Amino acid sequence: MLRILRELLPSKLRNSLREKSLIRKAVAQNEIFYCRALSGESDYNICINSDLTVSCNCQDFDGSGHIGDLNSHTLEQIFSGPTANKFRSLLAARKFPIPTCSHCSDLKAIPASEVNVALSKDHVPDNGIMVENTVLCNLRCHMCNREKFMELRSGKLSLSLSDVEKIALLLKEYGFKRLLYFNLGEPFLPTDILEQIKIIRKYNPEIRIITSTNGQLLDKSNKIEAALMMDYIFVSLDGVNQDTVSKYQVGGNFETAYQNIATLVAERNKLGKRTPIVKWRRLLGQVYKQ
Repeated sequence: MLRILRELLPSKLRNSLREKSLIRKAVAQNEIFYCRALSGESDYNICINSDLTVSCNCQDFDGSGHIGDLNSHTLEQIFSGPTANKFRSLLAARKFPIPTCSHCSDLKAIPASEVNVALSKDHVPDNGIMVENTVLCNLRCHMCNREKFMELRSGKLSLSLSDVEKIALLLKEYGFKRLLYFNLGEPFLPTDILEQIKIIRKYNPEIRIITSTNGQLLDKSNKIEAALMMDYIFVSLDGVNQDTVSKYQVGGNFETAYQNIATLVAERNKLGKRTPIVKWRRLLGQVYKQ
């Protein structure tokens, strides 16, 4: 019952209560906070945005998590730079630099005696990284603040092919093992999505590519070909018929997305491939797997 009552509170108040609870616990156990993402240990939470800014988390909905810009600095410089170091220092002082920290899966509590170790870890997270190829979307979901997201990108709403090549070379340089190719937009919206994936594969043939899509745009041969070059695809289709989908995904069409999933799986099977693995996600769980 207490948990239900907390969920009814405004999000800012919930965050504040959670932060205070975590701080009290850390003080009582003589612990400090530590960010696995800023320490290079996360396999997904660092995100390169469509304007080449870099966020420290995958839910940077207000830009407060920006730690640098690849237009002016290298990824290594960003991780050892003033903003990232400030975030680490605040966490070590049992303070949260941004609201997202308190509910981030990469937030860890460690013994206060390990503070020097926590502050010295700043290497690039070569296990995995997220790349947002566009902040634009073909849908207008009720909970999505698309206009705000677009404002955050300073007019650069999608990656150019030269941007993609720059990122592909960066992935190769640091030996990234996993690429999550999505964030706040629909990754299959750009007309050059196939060229983007080809560039990434050219320099990183073994990297594992994961994406998440609403499935509405997987209806052209070039986009299906791009999807077939990936390893894992999550399809967000919020319901099992048009009535439920239209309640949440404004502009979404259930039959279109469902048929696109079926076509993609059929094309994959025809080629004798095992990837991409395709999972259908709805609001209350997974209902389809191939």
